[in-house]
Amino acid sequence: MKTVTLAAPFDRTIISARRFIRSDFSDWHIPYVPEQHVIYLLVSGERRACWDDEIVTLRQGDIVLFPAHISFDNPLPEAPYEAISITFSAHRGDSTTAASKGLTINWHTRSKHARLASYFEEIAFAADSPDIFARMRLPHILAALFIDLAREHAEPDRNSRIAFIRKEIDTDPSQPRTEVSCAEKASMSVSTFKRLFYRECGMSLKEYQLRRRIADASAMIASSPKKTFHDIALSLGFYDEFHFSRMFKKFTGMDPRAYRNTAL
Repeated sequence: MKTVTLAAPFDRTIISARRFIRSDFSDWHIPYVPEQHVIYLLVSGERRACWDDEIVTLRQGDIVLFPAHISFDNPLPEAPYEAISITFSAHRGDSTTAASKGLTINWHTRSKHARLASYFEEIAFAADSPDIFARMRLPHILAALFIDLAREHAEPDRNSRIAFIRKEIDTDPSQPRTEVSCAEKASMSVSTFKRLFYRECGMSLKEYQLRRRIADASAMIASSPKKTFHDIALSLGFYDEFHFSRMFKKFTGMDPRAYRNTAL
């Protein structure tokens, strides 16, 4: 754990940094707050936070600014995670007293992020500089640090969410799923979900589900000779036996009856 103590001006109240990954950051400023606040960079898992009767879900790669009294429904794990906590020790006052507010930055990281040290050197220089224009760079340097770290973990998190959807399909391919419902569950746009799913699986969601159903159907046909094709079709989410037979032949090259004869 490393600590850097700075003096810095703040001019905003509170922000949520989920927008760090989604905005152009042109209007972002370090907040001015009258009490202690903490920013966390979550790297693994998912956390729900309750604040002012609002439940907020934090996911891997999120950076969110919350007051120190926030409660998590499951504590941050000791590992594996990365956290950058920023404590603003401030008092209410005008802009002249705001310039001397204390800012303590602690970070615990397992990352090999090569630019981490240089970021904090820039932050220390900007915060301690008598030049007002140098101090005005502080929000942008901090924003760049958070954005860089968030992006470092955003893509692996997206891949893990695709893997989660894929595992759900493998576990129960009979359930109807659409790209819209899966994208919503994975917390990404439909176009992003389609692109990442195809990149991860080499085929569309629809084709992947059909192939999983046909694979399970093949196993059922071979292992349960007394089970009717109608029952197999319905158990795997096909509309009817005709639809099942047509899809089965499309992917295996033979109809279910011929497949059973070869398997026995």
